[in-house]
Amino acid sequence: MLRPSTKSESLRRMWHGPTDGIMLPPNPGSAQIQSARRVHLTTACPRFSIESQAEARILAPMLAYIPMALRSTVYKADLQVADMDRSHYADYPLTLARHPSETEERLMIRLLAFALHADPALEFGRGLSTDDEPDLWRRDLTGVIEQWIDVGLPDERLIRKACGRAREVVVITYGGNKAQAWWSQHERDLTRFENLRVLSLAPDQTEALGKLAARSLKISCSIQDGQVWFSTGDGSASIEPGVLAESKPRGAYR
Repeated sequence: MLRPSTKSESLRRMWHGPTDGIMLPPNPGSAQIQSARRVHLTTACPRFSIESQAEARILAPMLAYIPMALRSTVYKADLQVADMDRSHYADYPLTLARHPSETEERLMIRLLAFALHADPALEFGRGLSTDDEPDLWRRDLTGVIEQWIDVGLPDERLIRKACGRAREVVVITYGGNKAQAWWSQHERDLTRFENLRVLSLAPDQTEALGKLAARSLKISCSIQDGQVWFSTGDGSASIEPGVLAESKPRGAYR
């Protein structure tokens, strides 16, 4: 978490910063440039929270400009799951929307998250687009959240909120040293939640997984003894998630 002064300065730099990679019409007006910078702000840090009146004053003129939303990129995956640990064998035709700020590595980690918890009721949420939905979730017929799954390094407050809403919360971390620092910072506060499970992924393994990404993908996944193997016609990747915290889902105990 950035200190208020540092964070405010970051917001100013993003607002007045470049519009690289954003399509602008010839001879754009100031409003169009400001809208483009607004896009740059939201895609560079889609979950920036406003924590002070100073930050609100900085963001107010930016939020006055509503740009055309950048389109998500659609990926199709035919996933074949053979999970020997859970005795679950099924095929899933999946559609994944890749957020403009999302890398293919993160997209494939979401696919990994689906494979690890594969279930006909498991769905992809809006994830990066909102704080109210996770990357994946499973709900029962009454709308009760059975599983809430997030990928990356979520804000601790969002995890605490999720633990109060869902029977089980799963966080799949990745990013090497950044992930280790995140866990060191939040381990003490998060391990008190019995319905929270935290997994960690090695950087070389997620990088190999990201290289399998394609807009149209036929991929098989085998899981045994906690090890995961992905295979496509163009390559393969092996993942062995580390367990930082194990959960005891609500309903499994009194």
